[in-house]
Amino acid sequence: MSNMMFSVIRWFGVVYLLYLGIVAFFSKSGAIKITGKAKYKKPGKIFSQGLVVQLSNPKALMYFSALLPQFINPNAPIIFQMFLMGLSCLLADILVYSAFNQMGDRFAKQKLKTWVVNILNKAAGITLISTGIKMASLEYRR
Repeated sequence: MSNMMFSVIRWFGVVYLLYLGIVAFFSKSGAIKITGKAKYKKPGKIFSQGLVVQLSNPKALMYFSALLPQFINPNAPIIFQMFLMGLSCLLADILVYSAFNQMGDRFAKQKLKTWVVNILNKAAGITLISTGIKMASLEYRR
């Protein structure tokens, strides 16, 4: 049963990655344009909004339920392992999202040219498509 569920989730993931890759590759997005000043929001409100979005994100739930259990040692305390994996994910997310925030801020202030946005879209599309193909070629091993 778990083999079949893994396979179903994997193929949904493959189709989703291919879809995202194709959409990104053929996207006709232009340069980012930001007008006006941002309204001030309290940091607590921004955090709570982000937390609600992340907790309702099905990709995050699938990540924790499909990927992380493969690295659990059933002979060691499971609670500590889950805590360690969750803390590692939290730190990686903070690092990556902070970097994205800084890059996005710089890109928005520099008013990227349309051709740069097109190159980024093509690179993202190729990366997503190749990841989907690689994921499709994986085999379940016991």
